[in-house]
Amino acid sequence: MPEHIGYPVKTRGDWQALKGRWDADDPGLVHDMMEFTTEFTLALMSPASEECPITTLFFWEDMAYRGGSLISPKAFREFMIPRYTRMTDLARSLGVEQCFVDSDGNFAYYWERKKTMLGLG
Repeated sequence: MPEHIGYPVKTRGDWQALKGRWDADDPGLVHDMMEFTTEFTLALMSPASEECPITTLFFWEDMAYRGGSLISPKAFREFMIPRYTRMTDLARSLGVEQCFVDSDGNFAYYWERKKTMLGLG
């Protein structure tokens, strides 16, 4: 992956610095990070589709492990669904027929009990 597109947290030091900015009572930092990533993706999607047809949209989220989710349904609805919806809406308008989420774990709770993701299409 090119350095300018790399992950914001690469080392334990990066994580410690990020945790120092974290305030559990103010979700603004998470909203800011999610919004930046969403806007960046949206800005690239149309020009990229003009160069090469996009057939699949694939979200890569490390939000679960084998024992279950690392994020609550409430947090998923607040932080992720609005951004996923914007990105999948644009992707579908560009002809994308398949959208996937790789959760890196057992995300069955959401599918079987809460139906949190089913409304995304």
